[in-house]
Amino acid sequence: MADSLAKYGLYIDDLSKIRVLEPEAANQTNKLKEECQNFVSNSVIYLCLVAVLWGATNPFIKRGARGLEDVKASSASRRLIKELVFLVTKLEYILPFILNQCGSVLYFLTLQSTDISLAVPVSNSLTFVFTAITGWFLGEEKVHRNTYLGMILVLCGTTLCCWDKLNKTVES
Repeated sequence: MADSLAKYGLYIDDLSKIRVLEPEAANQTNKLKEECQNFVSNSVIYLCLVAVLWGATNPFIKRGARGLEDVKASSASRRLIKELVFLVTKLEYILPFILNQCGSVLYFLTLQSTDISLAVPVSNSLTFVFTAITGWFLGEEKVHRNTYLGMILVLCGTTLCCWDKLNKTVES
């Protein structure tokens, strides 16, 4: 009902009183709502990209770090140095690690203009979904029915979170 009234420049404010806006003000209000919707939509896209970068690289980082447990040294400090050299010299580890860190930079940049109550659930929950999917494609483990159910529930919860944030942004 509120949308049909908005066409005519009529708005119901928080005090449940109808206020009439001039056509120009009504157009500005509608443009502002559209900008808010686009802003939240763009933020969600960037956060999904962060989740892809984080989630898809995790199995590759794990695969690239194989053999790290075999690194031996006489002291803890020497072992740390040998482990770092081992990891830095393995391209299988470095490339996914760099992509993972690019996701962290994108998250930081997106977080500057996104509400934290949207950023954290979207990026962190979807990371698990993309990790499971990538691990499955790499043949790490067989996906069970409970994994599918969990991914569906995560996607539903993330969708509800985004929908709620979009509605709150448009209302304000």
